[in-house]
Parts: sequence; C-alpha cells; structure tokens
Amino acid sequence: MSDQFLERAIREQIALICQCPVAEVTIEEFDREAIRMMIDPMRAACITRRAEQLREGASEDELRLAGHLVELAWLASPEDPAIQAARQRVFSARAEAATSTMAKGVFGWAARESTGEQY
Repeated sequence: MSDQFLERAIREQIALICQCPVAEVTIEEFDREAIRMMIDPMRAACITRRAEQLREGASEDELRLAGHLVELAWLASPEDPAIQAARQRVFSARAEAATSTMAKGVFGWAARESTGEQY
C-alpha cells in the first residue's frame, strides 16, 4: 500500500466516523493536545472499533491501517482502558506479522506501552 493510498484510507475512515466530508480531514503532525481537541472520547471509541475490525481482517494493509487508527484514538484518549487494550491487540498483531527484527521490536514496544507495562 503506497503512503498516498494509506493517507487517503485514513482520511476516509476518520471522515466516516466523524461524519464530515473527506476534504475537511487533514493528516498532519499533531501533538496530543491538538488530537484531544479534535477527537472527543466517543469518536475515539468509534475509531478504535474500526481499528479492531481491520485487525480481524489481518491482511498486511488492514493491520497497517488499524495501527494508524488505533494510535490516533490512543493519542486522543490514552487513559481509556478499552482503547489501551485495543492498541495492545493491534500492535501485538503487527509485531507477530512483522518480518524484520526492528519492526517486531517497535510494534512489541508499542503493545507493551499500551498497557503501561515497564521493562
């Protein structure tokens, strides 16, 4: 999946969940505070449910998109236990599917971080 295609897919998923036109959704580098202002907890929960659906599809592209969506939800609402658990499941699945040692490490770290596990 190309980066342009992935960005478009993320924008479409967020537009669908937030019920706004795709043209209004921008993907930029946001800090946590900007994301929290943009996405309320209810929308974060909807984004998380969509990420879980994509994780269950388990194709490489679906897992990649699920990772971006669940990360966005977690940045918006990091203290939500359901979002933490979903992030842990998505990144664990990405770690299991990864073929490089570096990717396995990064995704494994993100999965552990989701539940506050220290190492």
